[in-house]
Amino acid sequence: CKSRRPRFAPSASRCISHTPNEFLHAVAADYPRGWFPRYWCREQSYWTPIGSPKGKKRGLINEEGMVEVDEAGFSLEPFLLVAGQLVTWADAKIQISLADDGTPFPTVTWQWDEMKMHIVPWMDGTDDELTLRVNYVLENITLDDVRLVITARPFQVNPPWQAFRNLGGQSPIHKIECLKRKIKIDSREILTTPSPQHCGAAMFEEGGVLEFLSKGEVPMHQNVNDPSGLASAAMIWNVPKGKEFTTTLSFPYFKSPNKYSKRNRQKAIECWKETLAPVEWRVPPVAQEAIQCFHTAAAHILINRDGPAIQPGPRRYTRSWVRDCVIMGAALAKIGQAQALREFLNWYVQFQHPNGHVPCVVDRDGVDSLVEHDSHGQWIWGVSEIFRADQNLDFLKSMWPSVKRAADYLLDLRKQRLTDFYQQPKHAACYGLLPESASHEGYLAHPVHSYWDDFWGIRGLEAAAELAAVLGYSEDSTAWKNEANLFLADTISSIGKVIADRKLDYIPGSVEWADFDPTATANAIALLDFADDLPAAPLDHMLGTYLDGFRKNIAAKFHGSTTPPTKSVSSVHSFVSGKEMRPTSYLIFSYQIADLSSGINGRKSAGVMLAHPDI
Repeated sequence: CKSRRPRFAPSASRCISHTPNEFLHAVAADYPRGWFPRYWCREQSYWTPIGSPKGKKRGLINEEGMVEVDEAGFSLEPFLLVAGQLVTWADAKIQISLADDGTPFPTVTWQWDEMKMHIVPWMDGTDDELTLRVNYVLENITLDDVRLVITARPFQVNPPWQAFRNLGGQSPIHKIECLKRKIKIDSREILTTPSPQHCGAAMFEEGGVLEFLSKGEVPMHQNVNDPSGLASAAMIWNVPKGKEFTTTLSFPYFKSPNKYSKRNRQKAIECWKETLAPVEWRVPPVAQEAIQCFHTAAAHILINRDGPAIQPGPRRYTRSWVRDCVIMGAALAKIGQAQALREFLNWYVQFQHPNGHVPCVVDRDGVDSLVEHDSHGQWIWGVSEIFRADQNLDFLKSMWPSVKRAADYLLDLRKQRLTDFYQQPKHAACYGLLPESASHEGYLAHPVHSYWDDFWGIRGLEAAAELAAVLGYSEDSTAWKNEANLFLADTISSIGKVIADRKLDYIPGSVEWADFDPTATANAIALLDFADDLPAAPLDHMLGTYLDGFRKNIAAKFHGSTTPPTKSVSSVHSFVSGKEMRPTSYLIFSYQIADLSSGINGRKSAGVMLAHPDI
């Protein structure tokens, strides 16, 4: 694969026994570009999820139009045969698009010569009838001998550098059975409407189906059993000249596939419109794209849910961090979908410890024992946000014991830093703070006194005080409000001491490292409203320094930058200054941060629609 994008690793090694994925990197290097998905050339291909408002199951589609049918599952990859010539993603001009209103219906379009192929995935049905559909629509067919080929290949859309357990790169296919209206792939089925004119399978030792297709031939086998797990299949349709041609592939997730109907797609579109419509946003035209992106982001939050569990991503990040979930749940409340946060809180409360400790993250393996102290304040804030959204007193009363335990636990934690030991000059910067934790990735190797934790703790106590007042618990309300004020005073004093002792001109992220971390500090400003409490000069200088770097990235078209979109977008609200209007240009560039070549909703590129590879 001749590289056209920055490589993520050195050239494919010929030492092909290291891992199955490295083996495939080496194999792909021996074939023409386009025969294998882009990531086997060690290049990133961005992707977006496909799903329903109820979450549960989701597919992925990447820039080239390859669709991963299920988590860690195989993919459907399109090709064309034109007069016997194989046309791949590398031969076509590719455009990506999303519905203009921000609903999560992506389309990938190939253009080759005058012909176009639109790849349109969508989720049909609910519950046990949930079915992934992919429409392949060909138009402007001016040639006589055109055939559409959809292959089932043992590759995920998720790239190898996202490897975790069974995620990333290869997705084994052993058994394939080609039938009249469907193909069976191991224990799963792909249904076709209409039926293909030809269907065949091939084993890896035969070169896979591409070896046949490149010669204009149909793979010879109707059944294969490949011990290598690298079997593949091809379905082939003859495309009539001068007419629009559509075929639909369906992947049922459960035993009862939803019967296909052309009207079902319109129903799916209407369902998403209704889901995102309860709140009307009236903004000037210049801000309309931001609202569309907000709708898409909210839709992705819903898609990525697993039952009541809110999750940051559809694959590698299928874990429920309190910090992510309450913030995303609060965002959903802004579009009138508060029930998602309510369901999450009702589910997650079972994992709270008797002493009030709120675990930072839960996944399918259970509770993670990692010590992070931002989760306790975030939990209380999440309860306050759902009450602010729906004013449901019954729900608040049901959550009250959990809120009280979490608030009291915050006080117990802070008491550990209110002893005489922390009044000594050497340790005074830690006085009154929460103990060390690993509240973000940078602190995993060495937990620290993180101001991120403290600001969330303060806001959590303030929220607990407000909720206590609503329920008539005036004693608790007064005590927690007073503690929040003292906590804030100690935190600001600590920040001032670290700035003075370390001669800083910015707000540090922690005591021990005195680290430059504007993204963490941005949460204290944008989400938690502590801007007026922070030292003004260091705050302004920190944001100015970050903004200068951002502008340099613009000048360099973002080449070489290591700031991911998730971090950049989270800082947008912090860039407000009396000197200049900072947030507008920053927000616009954050949409373009992925530096893609095609437009979505009229934008040059969209970091919101196409997920960053970390997610």
